[in-house]
Amino acid sequence: MAEQQQRQTGQRAAGEEEPVAPRPVSLDRFVLRPEGVAFLSAKRVWVVLIAWIGCRAYFLWDLLPNPDIRIYFKAATAWLGGGTPYFDVALEYPPGALLLFTLPRLFADRIETFSTLFSVEMLLLDLVVMLVLWRIPARVFDRQAEWETVRRYEAVVCLLAYLLLTTLLGRLMLQRFDTALAAVLALWLYALIDGRRRWLAELLLAIGIWIKLIPLALLPVHFLFAYAEDNSSASLKDISVWMLKRGSLYLARLVAFLLVLFLPFWFLSKGTLFRFLEYHGQRGLQVESSWASVLLLAENFFSLGTEIKHEFGAHHLDFPAARFVLGASSWVLLAAYLAVCAWFFRAMVLRRPSERSERRVLLIRGLLATLLVLLATAKVFSPQYLLWVTPVLALLAGDLRRQLGSGFGRSVLLFLLTSLLLYFYYRDMLRVDALPVTLLFVRNALVIWLLFSLLRGRTPKPFDAREEGADSTDRSPLAKALRVGLPYASWSLFAAWVCLANLFDPATNDLWTHLRVGKDILNTGVFPSVDVYSAVAQGRPFIAHEWLSAVIFSVLLQLTGPAGLSLIKVVVVGVCTFLLHRSIEGKNRLNVITLPLLAVVTYALIFRVHVRPHLFALGLVCALTFALERFRRSRRLRDLLWLVPLQVFWVNAHGSYLFSLVVLGLVTAGVGLQCFFPALQAKNTDERPWVYRDLIPLGAATLACILASCLNPYGPKIFYFSTHLTVGSGYISKIFEWESPLVVGGGSHWYWAYWLLLALLWSGLLLRIKQLPWLDVGLALVVTVMSLRANRFVPYLAIVGYPIIIRCWLPILQAWSKESVWRRRPWVEILMAGFLVATTVSYGYAFSPRYSRPIGTLGIRVDRMPVEVVEYIRKKKYKGVIFCQYGDGAYIINKLHPDVKPVIDSRIDIYGPELYAEYNNSTRSAANFFGYLKKYNVNLVALPRFRTFRRIFPIIRRHPDWTLELRTKTHELFVRKRSGGG
Repeated sequence: MAEQQQRQTGQRAAGEEEPVAPRPVSLDRFVLRPEGVAFLSAKRVWVVLIAWIGCRAYFLWDLLPNPDIRIYFKAATAWLGGGTPYFDVALEYPPGALLLFTLPRLFADRIETFSTLFSVEMLLLDLVVMLVLWRIPARVFDRQAEWETVRRYEAVVCLLAYLLLTTLLGRLMLQRFDTALAAVLALWLYALIDGRRRWLAELLLAIGIWIKLIPLALLPVHFLFAYAEDNSSASLKDISVWMLKRGSLYLARLVAFLLVLFLPFWFLSKGTLFRFLEYHGQRGLQVESSWASVLLLAENFFSLGTEIKHEFGAHHLDFPAARFVLGASSWVLLAAYLAVCAWFFRAMVLRRPSERSERRVLLIRGLLATLLVLLATAKVFSPQYLLWVTPVLALLAGDLRRQLGSGFGRSVLLFLLTSLLLYFYYRDMLRVDALPVTLLFVRNALVIWLLFSLLRGRTPKPFDAREEGADSTDRSPLAKALRVGLPYASWSLFAAWVCLANLFDPATNDLWTHLRVGKDILNTGVFPSVDVYSAVAQGRPFIAHEWLSAVIFSVLLQLTGPAGLSLIKVVVVGVCTFLLHRSIEGKNRLNVITLPLLAVVTYALIFRVHVRPHLFALGLVCALTFALERFRRSRRLRDLLWLVPLQVFWVNAHGSYLFSLVVLGLVTAGVGLQCFFPALQAKNTDERPWVYRDLIPLGAATLACILASCLNPYGPKIFYFSTHLTVGSGYISKIFEWESPLVVGGGSHWYWAYWLLLALLWSGLLLRIKQLPWLDVGLALVVTVMSLRANRFVPYLAIVGYPIIIRCWLPILQAWSKESVWRRRPWVEILMAGFLVATTVSYGYAFSPRYSRPIGTLGIRVDRMPVEVVEYIRKKKYKGVIFCQYGDGAYIINKLHPDVKPVIDSRIDIYGPELYAEYNNSTRSAANFFGYLKKYNVNLVALPRFRTFRRIFPIIRRHPDWTLELRTKTHELFVRKRSGGG
């Protein structure tokens, strides 16, 4: 019996006291329900494996060598080429790092291959960290826990938390060798906790110093924990005796290991090994350090004359105030470090915990506090340094008893802010913009806050206690006001962001043609049937299928000026977000995922918001989604009838009216199949089963919308035109909006929002597949195929997928987690919406890392249009045919019709593949170009000064029949001499 108990509890180290009875695990610490805990515990290997592959697979995709990889490759190449490390080969790292660089270099001659192999090396070390985290919770958090399930659950939570934190840092863990130090520190921590091989902990500490010198700061933690494990007394005599006997032995072993590791490189480098210390001693105040964040924040209020220089592979502050702070930072660092050591000595030696589990917890707190005090007070704080503390921070999430204190939420925010600054706002931070500098200051303040919370070591209240306190009736008036007002504040900020993100000046090519078509319809009352605007496509059939949008734009311009065209975007997107929010059931709106998911959907929608007819289509797709969701809950005809007048508007406003017919037909057919085959009905859901009488309103609405689509100036002919444009338009796919997200979009932020929504949509459907949500699967399949085919349909997936994602994921959250997890978080919503507002006010709608659409002046942007060229032609009263760029034709039509006709404009459907290809081929050679001009009797040429036309400029400038009459910043105008331009 004793042997069995020893196998269950694990072998104890020599001299360890008998374990006391374990404290029971409080169930209020679980964020999941018992079935969720049981599932994670039983399927822990598969859950962690799938999460690891999902988090790491993307980082390896299209991994390009960064500057650090090039430094590693250069150092390893020089050493393998016969150079002497630290003598001939400049290196800023200890010799252990050089071996990490050299290992992949042995198998790679090209830097691209080296980058991949180095990333694989870091991934292997990443697996080492995960294996250690798999074992640590069982060793630390009351190894004799009541249930085996609890220990397994703690390990899974630690691993998932580690994956979350490292994923937030992006590819840093694969392109920096700091992952190796994280692995060594994790192994060292485990060896200390295990206690059976003390020499192994000292060897690992020596290896850590050999890779990077930071583990030198852990020597007090190492030896004080060793003393607490060996002695129960805190007297000065016992400490002195221990130092002479065991302490000196431990120190001698550590020194021996260090000599074995460093001496070969000392002789190999000819005594220049420690030159890398000079490199770090000469570094200045890095812009990401806590000290620099204070100075940069002060720069926004006071003129300090901040200067930033790039040296020693990073950006540093270089001005008198920074140099003064740099001198004081070393003393503050030393004082703060000694204070942490004194705290650890007091807690571990003077107040030695009686239980070994408490000493292990205190060891983790001491390790984390030591590393955090270095990050908070050092003159350098690179983002990859957070990899050192990532394994320890992950333990905060797996500590169900909160012996380490609460800090994982702050850790997630810390890593999130670091990722934002590194990947989105780094250039803006170097420009000392207010927003990134504030984010940097908050990031560093979080490090200090986390440090102080570890030193205080207060245990937070249980979840249930907090919930009970939240529902109590003795709440103060201020607390009641906050409870009622905070949700409204978050939605108000969100609405403000929607308005600000859409207040940009219209600048699309198509707008100018629509304004001309709308004006002509209003003036003549005739709908165009043949083209009269183009010199090349003149006389071809022209179906103005978006005539109603053109009329609306033209009327708005006449009544309100350019401001009306800018504000209509705000109105339409506001209606979209309102309809999407109201499309989900009332009780489902009060959960934690509603507003963040709606923000992602709105972000993916805004990238396609322009003053073009498809603007109305976005609102109409939202109205269709809203109507269908309401009908699925009510089964009433009146929830669908209002789609009929909307269909009349849709068919005259934009060619995407076919989408509503396809969706209504799909829903009708799906309901019919489920009625005919009851086995296909959704199971275990709140939705009522479909019956045959539900087909009546669906069929009537579908038929009415089909008939309503014929109410247009062109009658049923509109169906052939729209189908031909959508299906038979292969040449159109060369335009951005018709290209697939698989081909373009990787450099834009909306691209990642799209893939996030796509992943949430299909993962949610797969998790609910046993409930047979075939109707949702059909709708998701339609919008997925459309969005993968063309960028212009990406918002369709976001709109239609929003209620489906809510319907899939909310039951999963409710079934597997407690209410405290998935209920609304007003403060989180306010922070999220406030951040969106702040970024939009500062930079505008962030389209990509290099481009943002700033808040406009409620006008029409013409900065890329040939404004001066058009005015010159009008002044000279030139007439005829003008050769222009594809994007300039619409502006020329709007301003110069009917006197001057372009050879091309943005109405790609009018020209067809032959004329479009002929135009593209005309700029590929001089013969093609002048042949094209002669064929269409072109007498004016307005070329933008872009790379596409660079080969044409020298040719036409030397041609005797053409003369350059006007040169602007954006265009050059050439006129044929023989005709005089007229």
